[in-house]
Amino acid sequence: MRFSYRLRLFSFRTDWAIIAFVIFCACLILFSVLAPNIPRPRFLDDWAAPQPKWSAWKPIFQGIELCKGNFISPRPLKAYALRIDLTHPGITPVLHAPMHSTRSQVQSICASDFLIEQNLQVAISTGSFVPFPLFSGVPVQLVNLAIADGKMFATPTFNLDALILFPEGKAQLLHHGTPLPPKVQNAVGGMWITLNKYINVAEDLEQDAASVCGISGNGRFLLWLIVDGRQSDYSEGVTVRESAEMMRELGASDALNMDGGSVVTLVIENERKSFSLLNKPCHPIIHGLQRPIGGLMGFRARPL
Repeated sequence: MRFSYRLRLFSFRTDWAIIAFVIFCACLILFSVLAPNIPRPRFLDDWAAPQPKWSAWKPIFQGIELCKGNFISPRPLKAYALRIDLTHPGITPVLHAPMHSTRSQVQSICASDFLIEQNLQVAISTGSFVPFPLFSGVPVQLVNLAIADGKMFATPTFNLDALILFPEGKAQLLHHGTPLPPKVQNAVGGMWITLNKYINVAEDLEQDAASVCGISGNGRFLLWLIVDGRQSDYSEGVTVRESAEMMRELGASDALNMDGGSVVTLVIENERKSFSLLNKPCHPIIHGLQRPIGGLMGFRARPL
């Protein structure tokens, strides 16, 4: 009797083990089918030894320059910066537009897909959105200001600041509560202004990956900083205050913290007319994979 009971118990446990194994295999098959929707890294830098300073600015397109930072102090950090000449002919900003006519709702997409679909040379993650999808195509809600081609399709949900661009090639950072100036062509919301007329006004929050935009003192250049984070011994991230200091080093007089975490992404067009993923996003599954996001800004530029 006792032997029979043990046999039935063993059989019960075995059945559940088989069911669990079948479910696990089904999940693997499902992931293998859907995983191609997540673009793989096409390019990751072979970083040289860490340096105490930023590299020299290097033109990558007409009106767009790139520099890199590989630091060991105050912790391991890998960072990229773009300097975009808004007055240069051929520079055209492009926002990720809403799906259909639904206000403030866009279709989540990876930065590389956005770059290819819109024929861009640069694509950068911008403001916040909810929820956070694992796969592309899921509708998400923007929580920041968004204006594309003069049409507003999202307003700030909270007291969040924004970057606004004018048709004549000028940029401005807008504090929340400030009236929107006339003739704004494009705008993307971020979090809060962290650098105000060269003065660091940021809070010293916990370190993370960072996406920060800024404007040069003469108003000619739009600067964009991407810092990887959450990756021990590779790039552990920066505080908001540290990222503001970086922007000042790069020549910004004013800066706006856009977003952080696993959505931080920088993609450029490569020589094969495909994409190069420059940074290494801290993807929740595998570091280096892109995450589908809702807030994106890109730029068209002429080749060198």
